[in-house]
Amino acid sequence: MKKYRILSLFLTALMSISASGCSGSDRPLSDRWLGQDSSEEASDSENKKDRKASDNDAETIDLDTIRNHVLMTLEDAEKPGNAEKLSEDIDTLLNDLDTVSQALTNITIDYYSDWYDEELEAEYDSCYETFYVSYELLGYAFHNCYKIEEYSELFAPYIESDYLEYYTDSYMSLNRLEGYAKVDYAVMDENLDKYYDIANDTKLNDEKKNLEAAEVYLDILSIYDTETFYDTFNRDFSPEEAIKLRECIISELVPAAEKLGNAFYDLPDSDDVYDDPVLYDDMFEVILQCAKEISPEITESAERIIEDELYFINEGDDCYNGSFTTDLPLDNSSVVYLYTADDYYDLVTAIHEFGHFHASFYDETPTYLMANNIDIAEIQSQGMEMIFMEHYDEIYGEQADEMRLLKLYDMLDSVTSGFAVGEFEYTVLKNYDTMTPELVVECFDSIMDKYGYDIDFYYISHIFEQPGYYISYGVSALAALNIWDVSTSDYDNAVELYSNIAEIPINSSESQFKSALKQCGFSDVLNEEYIKALADKLSVYAESFNTP
Repeated sequence: MKKYRILSLFLTALMSISASGCSGSDRPLSDRWLGQDSSEEASDSENKKDRKASDNDAETIDLDTIRNHVLMTLEDAEKPGNAEKLSEDIDTLLNDLDTVSQALTNITIDYYSDWYDEELEAEYDSCYETFYVSYELLGYAFHNCYKIEEYSELFAPYIESDYLEYYTDSYMSLNRLEGYAKVDYAVMDENLDKYYDIANDTKLNDEKKNLEAAEVYLDILSIYDTETFYDTFNRDFSPEEAIKLRECIISELVPAAEKLGNAFYDLPDSDDVYDDPVLYDDMFEVILQCAKEISPEITESAERIIEDELYFINEGDDCYNGSFTTDLPLDNSSVVYLYTADDYYDLVTAIHEFGHFHASFYDETPTYLMANNIDIAEIQSQGMEMIFMEHYDEIYGEQADEMRLLKLYDMLDSVTSGFAVGEFEYTVLKNYDTMTPELVVECFDSIMDKYGYDIDFYYISHIFEQPGYYISYGVSALAALNIWDVSTSDYDNAVELYSNIAEIPINSSESQFKSALKQCGFSDVLNEEYIKALADKLSVYAESFNTP
């Protein structure tokens, strides 16, 4: 049976960097479960909301056009000595998918800015389905052309051997594939709709929500297996390798996080962080001023996001209350969506998303060839946060120390929550044949308790949207903290370390987590020695605030 080749393709580009974040200045210290990205604030947010992504006159393309281009490519492949024309056909198809992807980005921004508009939702669903089906049609063209010996070398970069038989089997036609793709999309969309209906049903108590969500989760997990669970994310480490670090993380990092939290609350302005946070009318101007003290490359990105207006700011109950960054492949650019909650996390989130934005310009991978390297992508955003901590005095003034402690606590929470959810997901998958909704919830509660969390299963949208994703927050935070560690003794070296990882093309199939860290000069973060040393450094840092 064919796995979902593109189950995560756009969701990763969107949700990697996205979350159904919480809002409100009274959120508890560890409240990051609904997402790592939070919000942004701006005095002109209402004007920004009125500006639609579709106002950019983006290209659009329909399924009929793509289908005709696929048929043309197949016809050209039947002719000998036609490599030059086929090269043009490949470029056309790749551009087609980039065009659909950019159209999807634009309607996503519009729809998420007006979350309850049914017409926008229908347009979003239609565009998403077009994207999904188009991707499969390109796969059909490339794999069938590859089977023609004369053109195998030409099409080799665009095929995956695991799917060659599926696309080229005698029973498969273009019409049949299109029908299968639409069914696949409908099933995926239906399961997510079921989950969100359950999560938002005010008539259900938490226990009932957990059980009903667990039933949906088992349906979603049915297409996965233990051997390929991490393949979607192009990882060079296994679930077992991550789970082996559990005891070290619990024994070393959880106590270090507690010390950071205690140090935060012991400082005189800790209450003000929640009750009277430092807010800015235009956070990207703040980012630009700090960027000028960091590097010319980061400054250039800050100027670009402002000058080209590549961000959208929203607030209130009528829009999506998370933040994300996603590609504009036709422009070799990206766009940031920010939700503002008027709390201490506003600027932190803007910096986080700016990290994704900055790194996007080092990657020109066509949409069709995109691999999911979320582990690296999150270092690029979390690492930017670590670099900006050097400038907290000028940004946060009297609250600077509080914000540093809070940010480091938050990073450790990313590690522990990421590994906790990662362990849960793989445990359920390993025991899938015997799992019931009740056992899923019991497994979740048991593992969360080991890591010190008390949270309902249905809260974590990521495990329904993208199984296997959440561990990224944990492993990337370990690497981002390597940047912080270096910055405490050699800030210039830390900036260089960040610049190295920012230049890794996250959409390239050649980019993988452990190999990228080694290439960029990072420590090997997936081992107990590193974790213990990091915990010691963070503990000493927390204790330094207790010195009279």
